[in-house]
Amino acid sequence: MIWHTAERRLDVAPSYYYIGHFSRFIAPGSRRIAVTRFADALECTAARTPSGAVAAVILNPGDASVRFFLRHRERLCPLESPAHSILSAVW
Repeated sequence: MIWHTAERRLDVAPSYYYIGHFSRFIAPGSRRIAVTRFADALECTAARTPSGAVAAVILNPGDASVRFFLRHRERLCPLESPAHSILSAVW
């Protein structure tokens, strides 16, 4: 995204939004926890926050929507990640 003013131009890269997304859901002091993925189309990470919650962040950099299951212990949650999206789940 690019904003123009009479005097300045501001270029905002997609990474700007990714960093904002991570900093909103993965608080300072969080510890990264193990993540296993079975779809090469998605990139993911998860962390245990200082409050004890688990936050998972899933990135779909591809051109197609991807359906997947988020699993924690014996529980499954069906989700869909639209093309070029980033999403978070906190529990």
